[in-house]
Amino acid sequence: MKMWVNKRKLPEYLILIILLIASFTLHAQDADIDDIQNDLSNIETSYKDISKQFDDKKLPDDSLKSKNHLLVVYRDSLFRISSVLNKKLNDVNVSLSILGSVPGKGKPSEPENVAIKRKNLNSEITKVSGLINSTNVLNTDIEKLIQKISDARSTIFLSGITDRTISPFSPILWKEAKKELKEVA
Repeated sequence: MKMWVNKRKLPEYLILIILLIASFTLHAQDADIDDIQNDLSNIETSYKDISKQFDDKKLPDDSLKSKNHLLVVYRDSLFRISSVLNKKLNDVNVSLSILGSVPGKGKPSEPENVAIKRKNLNSEITKVSGLINSTNVLNTDIEKLIQKISDARSTIFLSGITDRTISPFSPILWKEAKKELKEVA
């Protein structure tokens, strides 16, 4: 019994894409900030490599589709990471609100452990907010590159169509037709 895989060649990046999706999904579920930061860094490095290759015209036409698929995987991973980060930010804000407001001047100061906890939560809010902003910027950049690559693929496709056909207004077509009519007659 033949499987559909034998009938159709799969992109060489398919395994990489599947592994990336699994990796980013697992990391996002744990919501470890350092892991998410590493994932973002890896996605950004890969994005910059693809972008540079595309801008320098060093990206072969036959690899545009696979690179575009890879960028779509990155975009989807960034969406999941962004959702996890927003949930994390919400959780930290809830924890901070539980501590209440900082005592005003003239009122007794809060215990040292509460002050340290407040400082840590504020630090985490800053870090998570920065990661959310970085994720959004990277997602926008990836969207733009996906569109550029899609436009390039469309241009290549259209040029292939027009290159293969001869215009009815072309003198070459009429010369060939005249030649063939003479042969037939």
